[in-house]
Amino acid sequence: MSKRFAAREDRSTDIKSWLKTNTFHHSAFSDLKALVAAKERSGQKISVCIPTLNEEQTIGKEIVVLRSELQLRYPLVDEIAVIDSGSTDRTLEVAREFGADTYLAADILPDMGSKRGKGENLWKAIYQLKGDIIVYIDADIKNIHARFVYGLIGPLLNMPEIKYVKAFYDRPLIFSEGVRPSGGG
Repeated sequence: MSKRFAAREDRSTDIKSWLKTNTFHHSAFSDLKALVAAKERSGQKISVCIPTLNEEQTIGKEIVVLRSELQLRYPLVDEIAVIDSGSTDRTLEVAREFGADTYLAADILPDMGSKRGKGENLWKAIYQLKGDIIVYIDADIKNIHARFVYGLIGPLLNMPEIKYVKAFYDRPLIFSEGVRPSGGG
């Protein structure tokens, strides 16, 4: 076996080991009372950011689900905010009606200019929102559930050595020709 192949195999083993110890299922953090207690011990504030562009069809349900479970029932999330790229539909109005804080990305750091899109919404949220932890959730999730948020928050609150969490999941990919059951997300 060549040294180069052996080194690649060692890296592959290291990656597999890392993934095994650093991949979590949301169910590991489903005890929301325990998460609230961990948050209180940490003294941190948590913001949920939903970047949007023309999402009036789904934004209301997302906010209702997240507010009812993660703010009203369990005080885990301190802030739910929509950062919008200039929707031409009722996205911002609907978000406001359901209790989210709403912002236009173009109005945040205006001296930096504006480049309409999700990327701008994400980085400007860091400046605008109050949370020590910011959880980004897509605005077009039709099967939204609180686990989409607490599954990301759980590792950050329970394992201080973890500083960044990224979700992965399968979701249908919808084409004009039909639906492929997985491939999105």
